[in-house]
Amino acid sequence: HSSLTGSCPRHAVAMVFHYTVRGGTCTGKFAKVTLTASDIVCYVGRDKFENEFLIKYGLPSDTWFHVDSLSSAHVYLRIVHDPTPNGRPDIIPIDCLPPDTMADLYSITKHNSISGSKLASVRIVATPWDNLKKMNDHDTGTVTY
Repeated sequence: HSSLTGSCPRHAVAMVFHYTVRGGTCTGKFAKVTLTASDIVCYVGRDKFENEFLIKYGLPSDTWFHVDSLSSAHVYLRIVHDPTPNGRPDIIPIDCLPPDTMADLYSITKHNSISGSKLASVRIVATPWDNLKKMNDHDTGTVTY
């Protein structure tokens, strides 16, 4: 759990949900790479305060997921062990992640949107954490990208 925040207060980490997502074989130029469920961590904020916490303590290698144009939990993917030859957790781009991993993340994101979870389908947006912009005039837990 402490890997989420580094120097943040230890008790704060327990606030966010952690989901297990499926791994699988990556695609594209990473088709020889297989991720297991233990290589991947999924963090989810339960409310705007936890979303704010995740915004503050994300890593550049994290990927952020959100239901487009609706209120939604912030869902973060972190590869904690990267089996690529370089061993860097940010080396596998989102479009090369295993299809089952992506399906799980999309499902978790949709499920954690009060209005989105009631719809037959929603559009999910995903971007690297370091693309998120937190402005001084934004409400708690709100970002642009």
